Amino acid sequence: MPIVLTTFIAMSALAQTQYINLTGKVVDKESKSLRGVSVVVKGTSIGTQTDINGKFLLKVPSTAKYLIFSFLGMKSQEIAISGRRNLDVVLDDNLSNLADVVVVGYGKQKAVTVTGAISSVSGAELIKSPVANISNMLVGRVSGLSALQSGGEPGQDASGLHIRGVGTLNGSSPLIVIDGIQQPTENSLTVFNAMDPNEVQNITVLKDASATAVYGIRGANGVIIVTTKRGASGKLKVGFSANYGKIQAVSLLKTASSYEYGVLRNGAIQNLEATGDVSQHQYLFSPDQLWKFQNNRDYTPAEVEAMAQLTPAQKTQLNSSPALYYTSHDLFKEQFGGVGAQEQYNVNISGGNERIKYYTSVGYFSQGGIMNTVKYFNSNTGSTYKRYNLRSNFDINVVKNLDISIGIAAQSGIGNSVGSGNPGDLTARYKNLSEAIIEGNPFTGPGIYMVIWLTTF
Repeated sequence: MPIVLTTFIAMSALAQTQYINLTGKVVDKESKSLRGVSVVVKGTSIGTQTDINGKFLLKVPSTAKYLIFSFLGMKSQEIAISGRRNLDVVLDDNLSNLADVVVVGYGKQKAVTVTGAISSVSGAELIKSPVANISNMLVGRVSGLSALQSGGEPGQDASGLHIRGVGTLNGSSPLIVIDGIQQPTENSLTVFNAMDPNEVQNITVLKDASATAVYGIRGANGVIIVTTKRGASGKLKVGFSANYGKIQAVSLLKTASSYEYGVLRNGAIQNLEATGDVSQHQYLFSPDQLWKFQNNRDYTPAEVEAMAQLTPAQKTQLNSSPALYYTSHDLFKEQFGGVGAQEQYNVNISGGNERIKYYTSVGYFSQGGIMNTVKYFNSNTGSTYKRYNLRSNFDINVVKNLDISIGIAAQSGIGNSVGSGNPGDLTARYKNLSEAIIEGNPFTGPGIYMVIWLTTF
């Protein structure tokens, strides 16, 4: 009932929302109409774009207060509606954006001269997301980039990336280029996701044919270009970053309680017996057993009262003691309801002069799993992942018109995830765990209980 009531209230509130029509025109400072300007109600996803004449028509909630106007190369503006039904807006040039440099295939261009579909994300933006790998950091930051995360185990939780759908000639993964070096197709995403985001200067995503043409058939699924940080002339700079967090499952499968299980099994057996098949009759739960499940007791009050060897105090204690056998376990929560720790540390130095510039970064990342009961003879058999990163970039001006750049990178990922003989194969491990929980029953608990009654005669 509470869920139905909540849904009804939400629908009623939605039905009472009133809308108004807003019109207007957007021009530049020379009064030229701007086509394709984004017009969005602040704080919502309600929006539209201006037509060829710079005009727009937008239906907005009567409670809306501001519209946000944005256009490439122009400064975004936030305009108050203030009861008006028509808005005329003038956008100013954003000269700083026009001077931005974008990394493209085998070179760089000013943003204003780029004609291909290209998006860029800075390293500073990436590290705002405290997740394990770069593919998950890109989610929601690049238009046209879709990601699918098929697992959550430490070291195995990277997302598969697709740029504007899936191509047909080069698999489904985009080409990864790190500091101008194309990564092998078979492990490009593995190398990409094992990078420390603290060592990334920026990431550029090339999305259409005009932007990826220089890479030929290898760029059929789009290209992700990673540029790492490099040194600059000046005094020695030392940087340090650290973060610590906890990992926990947001949602776990909810299974039936022991009482619900017993009632449903009895119903199934009784339906079977109605057809004349009584072969499962011995598996029916008695009313006393159902009572024990429902009340979390191993004995009914009548059974306790019949135990003549017990004192009145012992009977009272037994009547109030929780069940050991007729209990109810939420096995998914007991197995996957743990809390894992996540740590990340990075130390980097940079500097140089007119002849030599340097940048060195050392990183460490650790992630624990969320599984409980993973001790086996005091050994932790749960999933863990540790990653070590080292990167050193040197730029040397040997003589006039001769520069040498040297890049050294090392990655080491150590995981403990046990599948069917293959550390990266999770199918058997979690499939068997899930099957055991679902096919079992909620009153079968892990471990063995031994109860010893001490009675004084």
